[in-house]
Amino acid sequence: MPPQSPTLAPLDQVLGTLLETWGQRYRFEMNREQRLLLLSNPPDIEVGAKELPDGRIHVVFQSSPDETAEEFCSVDRAVRLIDALMAREKLGPVTLTPVAGTQAAKPATSHRKSGWLAWLFVRK
Repeated sequence: MPPQSPTLAPLDQVLGTLLETWGQRYRFEMNREQRLLLLSNPPDIEVGAKELPDGRIHVVFQSSPDETAEEFCSVDRAVRLIDALMAREKLGPVTLTPVAGTQAAKPATSHRKSGWLAWLFVRK
């Protein structure tokens, strides 16, 4: 019997899909112990993603210079959201069209920016 391939964790699925399909170049760093993925496209496009115990992905990003937004989403939606965020030329909101057969997700929540990237690393 051939060996079974290991199942990829949700954050590994996100990164794998982004690497297969990305149309632009950006920097990324993954912390496998804390299950965090950080992506950046200098000078000011940064996105953080954290794998949650229930398999969802917590995506945190700047929607404007003064606001941070977050969204809790499936692997597929996280990939589409991150791809759209990283394709921006400057900070601004992103709207995703719902995939056929799925419900529209609740809009991302926003709050004042205050060390949001560090906040993502500390939040459990």
